[in-house]
Amino acid sequence: MAVKVPDKIHSGETISLKAQTANYENSGTLKTEWFLNNQLLTKPEFKATEPVYKVKLIKDNGLGLSNSRDSLELNLAVNQAPKTEIELPKMIIQNGELKESDFSLPKDVFLVQFGKKISVWIAKDSGKQKVEFAWMPKDSVLKIYSFEIEVLPKLNAENPASDIEIKWNPANPYVHVEAPKMNRAEGTSLVYEWFLNGRLSASGNVVMIPVKRGRQDLELRVSEFGIAQSKPYIKKINLNVN
Repeated sequence: MAVKVPDKIHSGETISLKAQTANYENSGTLKTEWFLNNQLLTKPEFKATEPVYKVKLIKDNGLGLSNSRDSLELNLAVNQAPKTEIELPKMIIQNGELKESDFSLPKDVFLVQFGKKISVWIAKDSGKQKVEFAWMPKDSVLKIYSFEIEVLPKLNAENPASDIEIKWNPANPYVHVEAPKMNRAEGTSLVYEWFLNGRLSASGNVVMIPVKRGRQDLELRVSEFGIAQSKPYIKKINLNVN
């Protein structure tokens, strides 16, 4: 008598137990009982979650003879899901991408979405989203590793000015400019840079920029830190000093 089980058992699998029987008396009623860790099973299957299981099979044809009852015990080792130390950014810009190749994943762990393998995860919607990896040693998902990431919309300004006109004052050849409100919460780490005619002139959300008389090209660049794949906001402004 033998028990037929898979060569490798993985945590999360449902295992069906099958007996391969030798010669039994043809008369009588053959009774089969399966025990898992000394507990009687109502049907010959179980979901593997523990590292080791003790399986016992008893067959009895009910005749009461010396060869009427047979039993077999074996230990089953279960391959456990690997521990993962996957590090994701806490925040990512909308339409940003996370590639499976960006991570050092354990064997048989893959980037997934809706239970299917994917090579790239795209941050389509803003707000808190889930990024999932799955342990798939036999092509089916046996364990999910789920991570939360916050998706922020593209860095943008509210009601930015396109033109600034001021009167020329040789006694005070400066222009006072203030950056528009950005679509970020207070406390967000933003860097404001002002370029006049292609050269960095000042930094900060409220600045005084030295100017000359006439038309000049002013450009505001706003960058943020701590948000993966965020690109600077750039606004070109026509500055007229008359």
